[in-house]
Amino acid sequence: MGVLDFIKFEIKYHLKTKGFYFMFFILFLFGFLLMATEFVKVGGEAGLVKRNAPYTIATAFAIILLFSAFMSAYLSTVSGSRDFENQTYEFFFTSPIKKFSYFFGRFLGSYIIMLIISISVLIGMMLGELAPWHPKYELNPFNITSYINAFLLLAIVDILFMNAIFFSIAIITRKAVIGYFSGLIFFVLYFISSILSSSLKYEKLSIFIDYLGLAAVEKTVKYWSIAQLNQLQIPFSEIIIFHRILYILLSIMILFLSYKLFDLKEISRRKVYKPLEREESILIEKPLIKPQFSKIKAIFELTLFEIKLSYKSLAILIIFLLSIVS
Repeated sequence: MGVLDFIKFEIKYHLKTKGFYFMFFILFLFGFLLMATEFVKVGGEAGLVKRNAPYTIATAFAIILLFSAFMSAYLSTVSGSRDFENQTYEFFFTSPIKKFSYFFGRFLGSYIIMLIISISVLIGMMLGELAPWHPKYELNPFNITSYINAFLLLAIVDILFMNAIFFSIAIITRKAVIGYFSGLIFFVLYFISSILSSSLKYEKLSIFIDYLGLAAVEKTVKYWSIAQLNQLQIPFSEIIIFHRILYILLSIMILFLSYKLFDLKEISRRKVYKPLEREESILIEKPLIKPQFSKIKAIFELTLFEIKLSYKSLAILIIFLLSIVS
């Protein structure tokens, strides 16, 4: 199996799961409500800036990408640790497959799936913008370029960086729970950047700590007028290009290091089966033991089992995510 085979396999696997459609729907709904109603607002009050201005769309999309970090963590962790969690790694690692194909095929498959899910936000926002109940003064004329520009400017690199970290953690530790909750890393980075950006002394540093690229966007449009914010597309300025290249290189470095640490041969040698030696069969009379059943012990073990399942549950992650948003 080559890289493309693993990519196709991974994409088909996720497209068959309920979790993919659940996440797609959640982000679609969030994008729709953001643009179509007053109930959901992201990034603060826009003031005189139109609800569908290129600047507003880019800012809102970046914040939603931040909250989708848990979804990215879930998808990447499933791709990176699924074979270990399901005890199916022996099937792959004892077959004549290449380490490069397995590693990057799984990674790129989960990356493409997360890109598809992120597009649901923009689809929801576009449909929300076209809702008939909007007062005309709230919106600019519909311009699909604003949505395409936001996707190219933010999603491609942001999701690459997120998935690189989540996938690397999952495939190295081989523990799904660690991968799921590593999404908190990106909230920490964002809030550190927000704190530093409030100080002129650390303004430049905050731009590069903010992996979303939102601080670089704010720096680019810092001296724009309201009319410019409403009409002009966010350009690929020098600071934005530098920021995006920096995080692409960081993502490549993270993947390269985890690729080096991931030892396919060592895993394939981990379980060695020894042939059973022939021995004379000896019949041993076992004493009859009456099995004892403890209801309290059974309840305790069942409760513990359900708690472990909850840690791996997508629903629990989404509830946790929504609790943060609220």
